[in-house]
Amino acid sequence: MEPDKVNRTHVGRMVLTKALGDLPSRDITDQYKFPEGSAEERTVLEKAEEYGCKREKSEPPEADVDLVLPTMEISVGDDFELSLEFVNRSDQRRTVDAYISGNVVYYTGVTSSEFLFRTPSVTIEPNSTVKELVDVKSKKYMKHLVEQANLHFIFTGKVEETGQIVTTMKVVTLHNPKVIVEVPGGGKVNEEMMARVQFTNPFTFSLDDVYIRMEGPGVMAPMSKYYSLIPAGSSLTWTEYFVPQRSGSTRVMVTLDCPALRQVSGQASITIQP
Repeated sequence: MEPDKVNRTHVGRMVLTKALGDLPSRDITDQYKFPEGSAEERTVLEKAEEYGCKREKSEPPEADVDLVLPTMEISVGDDFELSLEFVNRSDQRRTVDAYISGNVVYYTGVTSSEFLFRTPSVTIEPNSTVKELVDVKSKKYMKHLVEQANLHFIFTGKVEETGQIVTTMKVVTLHNPKVIVEVPGGGKVNEEMMARVQFTNPFTFSLDDVYIRMEGPGVMAPMSKYYSLIPAGSSLTWTEYFVPQRSGSTRVMVTLDCPALRQVSGQASITIQP
């Protein structure tokens, strides 16, 4: 088995964690490895090789045809187009026989179900680019979605004239709809407050067996509500009253879960005065 392409930047690009006491993520890559190309990184790699961690140093010849898949922002339930660019860097015409595979995957990368398979043939004129558009319908992938809602696309092609293999892949994380959480006004310990939850079903199908849970550490005990059906395009509002028992900054957090939609959440930050 011979490697056709080496991508040295596919993994290990960044390590993120949640910022302490805040919503944004925090880049902690420098706590796990030295910067790419630095003297410290080279020293670590040399030491690893001394202890038997030999690296694969394959350098396959670069193909004169490349595949490029632009970054996409897709929401759960959307129909969308994959725009695959075939780039011919040679001075001769090239024909690529390709196959395109789309799979639902878990966050670990383990494949769940295949929902897309195409075998296009593309002809590219010298020093030019051709776009191949592939329609992806939500009805094809929605019934297979698992937690995290990740779609993994693999594109592989063989250049007829040279026999070279070109390939690329892309993981697309689908964005869930939003749950809106509102806590009007400020609050004080032992004084009643109100929290309001709003959600709109943006899909063309109904959501069945929906559970919504709400809680706030130190201010609100866990609560839940069940909706047997949320019709397509309809909205709901859930209002709860609570009495905070301690002062300080905290959040009211809400999660929505049903068989067709996982890990939908929202939150509101509040500050409770003594």
